[in-house]
Amino acid sequence: MKKYLLVLGITTLGIASPTLVNAQSVSYTSTQNSGPLTITNSEFPPGVYDYPTQISARWHATFNETSADRMFMHTFNIKVGKNCSVSAATLNMKVTSLGNQVPVNDKLGFLNNAQGIFSTTVWTQNDPLGASKNLSYNLASLPGVGSILNTLNDGTFSIYLQDDTAVNSVTLRTTVTCPDANPYGGPVDVKGEHFQCYDVKPAEKSKPVEITIQDQFGRDKVVLGQPVMLCNPSAKIHGKKSYKIQNKERHLVCYNILKQRSPKSLKVQINNQFEGNGLQTGERQIFCAPSLKKHITDARPQSHEAAMKPMKKTLN
Repeated sequence: MKKYLLVLGITTLGIASPTLVNAQSVSYTSTQNSGPLTITNSEFPPGVYDYPTQISARWHATFNETSADRMFMHTFNIKVGKNCSVSAATLNMKVTSLGNQVPVNDKLGFLNNAQGIFSTTVWTQNDPLGASKNLSYNLASLPGVGSILNTLNDGTFSIYLQDDTAVNSVTLRTTVTCPDANPYGGPVDVKGEHFQCYDVKPAEKSKPVEITIQDQFGRDKVVLGQPVMLCNPSAKIHGKKSYKIQNKERHLVCYNILKQRSPKSLKVQINNQFEGNGLQTGERQIFCAPSLKKHITDARPQSHEAAMKPMKKTLN
């Protein structure tokens, strides 16, 4: 899953450029402590937006407000892509009390589509006059409410604070998670030998052989039958990259399996030079043994180097 960390807001320096954190996340950083507020009327119910009507002309606060009886309101616009969702969010604020008494009745509220989803007081009687404090709210775990992250998925989140409290700065940090186009990742250049495998017909019938085998999927006794495949070490050109044979003497001869206990089916992720993908395992098919090989026909074998020359011409 892809995750994007967004720090939303306005700054006198402008919005910072996105920084690639790793293959799964992008970070946007800005601090909001000045500039115009975004007030989306539909996000705020009438009782918040224009109350009281007799002072509505001076009702809306700005950053670092010095006058009492003002309402701080702001709507964050969150970048949530298609099929993505907000998986984490934190609101941080710095506030200062105004007036000649501590505004213990001032409420901080969170809204979405004009519906109140959380509210709390920010001051207590123990706070001194003119005090400043830092507030932090984890929107995945609000007191008495729990998570409100799903309400942010429509791309908006609004806050208000009234009415004798100045807001010095506010920052909304949001992590947006998106499914990968390919959940198994992409191609990976894995070091090792490449092999080309050919069907074979044995000149003489092989005797069945019982062996015990063990790999990462389990341990079992199996009975091997006839050789069914011969694998040669192989050179390869993939795109602009060439892969040489590491050991030209080492071949594989693969035998069919006549008898086995059915292994447990497993889901695995594979990554190689061609792709990343998900696979589900089934029955064992063959068992391959390192082998030596000698040409016994009259036809002269083509060298590995000669075989690669026309391939290079074709690819280039």
